[in-house]
Amino acid sequence: MPNRLSLIFLLLLASLWQALGALLYMTVLGHSPLAPWIYGGIKAVMLALPFLAIFLGWKPGAFLRGATRRDAFAGVGLGIVFFVITLGFFRLFPDVFATAFADALPRAQAFGIATPAVFIVVGLLFATLHSLFEEFYWRWFLFGALRSLLKNNLAIALSGLAFSLHHIVILLAFTTPTLAIVFGLIVGVVGSFWSFLYARRGTIATSWISHILADLAIVAAAYLIVF
Repeated sequence: MPNRLSLIFLLLLASLWQALGALLYMTVLGHSPLAPWIYGGIKAVMLALPFLAIFLGWKPGAFLRGATRRDAFAGVGLGIVFFVITLGFFRLFPDVFATAFADALPRAQAFGIATPAVFIVVGLLFATLHSLFEEFYWRWFLFGALRSLLKNNLAIALSGLAFSLHHIVILLAFTTPTLAIVFGLIVGVVGSFWSFLYARRGTIATSWISHILADLAIVAAAYLIVF
């Protein structure tokens, strides 16, 4: 029982941790040279939390093991849909991100990515490796641990809500509060769908591949904003 209670508190912290960190590296200190260091520190803790959960008794499921061609093709198909919708919305409604256009260069300078070549390299790494990290954290760990304590559908919903929270905080730096909440909740729905896919297929391959393409759309939009 003590370990179960400890695991519950750990998962509560894990659900809020990145949102709390984003308040610092995106808002309070968003233009500070400290922002990249805070960002790195937040990610380091996120990397450690799953292993602490294992120490507390969580038994993790598969990660990439068991992935098939069907999983890969499904990921590509879903990713193309996400890419087109995301980048298409940005191109059709650029005024929604007026704050981002005004604020983009100082933020890029704070993170050391204010030249096109560096931005592209970092953007590609972000889309591939950061999406893998997020699938590791939000699907494999947080959803996986939640479903060890709760019914599957409730775990899917709660992990999606947690996934939306830090996106809402990040979006607040680029658009209006109303739109940040709306877009953030949409991201949460996508996150819940990815959790559903993980529960159904037993691998994060499909969600990771589609996540890569979704993040590539964000990188492309960010490039257009900055440069």
